[in-house]
Amino acid sequence: MLNFPRRWKFWKRLPRLERTVAELYSARLGQARVEEGEHYKLVRFEKDGKLDYDLYRKVQTLGNREKLDWVSIQEENIAHLCRALESRIPDIRFVLCHGTRNAAEQKFFQAHLKAPATILGTEISDSACEFPMTIEWDFHEVKPEWSGAVDVVFSNSWDHTYDPHKLFPAWLSCLAPRGVMALEWTNKHADTAESALDPFRAELDGLLAILRAHDDGGRFSIELLEDLPLQGAGRRLFVLMQRQR
Repeated sequence: MLNFPRRWKFWKRLPRLERTVAELYSARLGQARVEEGEHYKLVRFEKDGKLDYDLYRKVQTLGNREKLDWVSIQEENIAHLCRALESRIPDIRFVLCHGTRNAAEQKFFQAHLKAPATILGTEISDSACEFPMTIEWDFHEVKPEWSGAVDVVFSNSWDHTYDPHKLFPAWLSCLAPRGVMALEWTNKHADTAESALDPFRAELDGLLAILRAHDDGGRFSIELLEDLPLQGAGRRLFVLMQRQR
C-alpha cells in the first residue's frame, strides 16, 4: 500500500483522502509500482505493461474534489512571472494553464498581464465546469488548435503526470515561436514519498534533466526565475523553457 506523506497537518481531510487513494491503487494494482530515476520518482499506473487510465483519472478526480478550495499558487509570484514573460514575449495573446483546479492561475494572469489575452485552464476533473476560463481536459493531450499557437504554457501541477516523457513534449509542441513553458518548482515537488495523487516527484536537477532530454535539437533555452516575491517554506522558483525557433 502506498505510504502518503502528511504534507499539510492542519488539513483534516488529507488523511482520509490518502487512505482512499491508497486503497483504490492497491485494489487495482497491488503493490506500489515506483520508477526511480536520477533525482526523481514516478508512481506508475501500469499493470502488465498497460496504463490503468481509469484508475489514474479516478485518483486525480478524488484529489481535485477534496482540494477544491485549496490555492497553491501566489498571486504576487504570478504578477512577477507576468513581468518576466512580457520582457521575453512582445505580444502575449494566448496563455494555457494546466491542472488549475479552481481557476486561480487564470484569474491571476488575467489581472496582471498588461494587455488582454485569451487565458484557458485545463482540469481533468468534471469540476472544471464550475469555474471560469476552464475546460475538462487531460493535460497529457493536445487539442489541434493549440499546436504551435500558445504563447505561455503554465503549470505547478506537472507532478500529477503519469508520464513526464509524454507530458512535456506535448506542452512544448503547443508553443508558438518565442513561446515559453513556465513551471513552478518548489521543495514540495521534490518530496520523495510515494504518492498516487502526485505521482511524479522530482528534485530540480531531475526536472531539468528531463526537460533537456526533450530539447529537440537545441530549439529551446532553459533558465530559472528566482528571487520571487513570496517564497514560503523552502525554495520556490519558476523554470522557463523558451522556444527559440
